Amino acid sequence: MKRYFARLLLFLPLLLCLHSCEENYVTQEGISNVIFSSDQGNRVLIGSEVEIRLETNRGENITHEAQLFVDDELISEDQLIIVNDQEDETKIIDAYVKLSSNSITSFTLKAEYLNLESSFELNFHDGTDQVFKKRALIEDYTGTWCGWCPRLSHAMSLASDFSDNVVFSAIHRAPTGTADPYNFEEAEPLEDLIDTPGYPKGFINRVHQWAFPEPDNIAQVLEFTQGERPYLDFAIHSSIENNNLDVDVKTLFTEDYENTKLIVYLQENGLVYPQTNYTSFYNGENPIQNYVHNYTLRKVLTDILGDEISNEESKKGNLLSKTFSITIPEEIENVEQLDLVVFMVDEQNEVINVRKAKVGEDQEFEFD
Repeated sequence: MKRYFARLLLFLPLLLCLHSCEENYVTQEGISNVIFSSDQGNRVLIGSEVEIRLETNRGENITHEAQLFVDDELISEDQLIIVNDQEDETKIIDAYVKLSSNSITSFTLKAEYLNLESSFELNFHDGTDQVFKKRALIEDYTGTWCGWCPRLSHAMSLASDFSDNVVFSAIHRAPTGTADPYNFEEAEPLEDLIDTPGYPKGFINRVHQWAFPEPDNIAQVLEFTQGERPYLDFAIHSSIENNNLDVDVKTLFTEDYENTKLIVYLQENGLVYPQTNYTSFYNGENPIQNYVHNYTLRKVLTDILGDEISNEESKKGNLLSKTFSITIPEEIENVEQLDLVVFMVDEQNEVINVRKAKVGEDQEFEFD
């Protein structure tokens, strides 16, 4: 049976769109998301104590105002740690729950506040397993012509504010009757894979659609950065010389994997071009004249659905090395703004893990 500890101050511990991009959306002001936060992340050594808080998208601590559950068991008020202002004892300056475990286990926390919900998985480990930091990939199908697309770009900005474990890719599309200077024509196999008409649309880890309205569903994205850690990660090295880009991607497997595929994106940031805007985001400006397009997919160094990795190559302990050499595409505006996004998918085309690296900056494996 899973057990949890809520430790109280001064007390003994207690166990405890269509192609035309037509749709209606009204921006919701105020509280749109509630998110769990942990002072030690969601993977913690056994014997450690973790402080868990619930916050709104505005950064307000509402731990003491919400209903909180650990493994579906309601946390009572006397299990909360409340810190009052020393000068005004009626003013609460902090509220949290402390959790701990002396054995390998996991807890599922859930929160209910007004009509909003959130969940968080906390894992206790003994430090013996070799796992890596877990990141999630958002693929944003977008267009400069698409008036509702700023809604999704705003949602991605919110997600990045909450976590640095989310990697973004903006895949520009230009259906019949539209035009986009960043249109990525090679994305058709991806469109066939997700089989979802209209724009914008965001997909998490390639196959899970980000629920509408995306700015109100940040917790859905963050959940993909939690839970069981991946047993594979990437070391990325790259350089540019004489307009040629050389990339070396190493994948380390600490458990056996089968039927995996590797994908490598080349993306450009800092592209300035007017963006059609039907939303109230970005001050409601339409078009947004100096809109900066980031994460723009420019080139895929592999097959867009992935290069197959043999089961022999993806065995526990194997270090897989793949090299890529390309001429910098003519449409690239600034080589200083290039990123590489590397990820592996399973046989269901779901992302196992993902990393991003600025071109020219080396990244090593990131154990967790």
